Amino acid sequence: TGLKKGGYTCPQCKARVKELPAKCSVCEMTLISAPDLARSYHHLFPVPTFEEIDEPMDERCFGCTKEFCAEENGGLVLLCGGCKNSFCFECDVQIHESMFVCPGCEQGD
Repeated sequence: TGLKKGGYTCPQCKARVKELPAKCSVCEMTLISAPDLARSYHHLFPVPTFEEIDEPMDERCFGCTKEFCAEENGGLVLLCGGCKNSFCFECDVQIHESMFVCPGCEQGD
C-alpha cells in the first residue's frame, strides 16, 4: 500500500483507507503494513516440533554447545527434523518460544 496525504491506497482497487491494518471497504482485501507483517511472520510458518530422541547424534547441544547430561531435564535431547541437529531442552524452548527459527536450519547444516 502506498502512503498518500491522509491515508493509504489499496493496491488492488485504489480505494483509500485512513489507517492500517484495515480491510478495504471496496474489495475487502486485508491491508497491513510491512512491519506488522514481519512481526507476525513466525505465526504463519512456525518451527516444527523437535523429536525426542534417546541417543543424541552429537555429544553437545548444537544451540548452546553444552554437553548433554542425563541429570539435566531427565536427559531430554531433541532432534530437528530439518537439519538433524540435536538440542537440549532449554534451547528447544528458546527456539520455539523466542527465536522462531532453528539455528541449524538457518546455517544450512
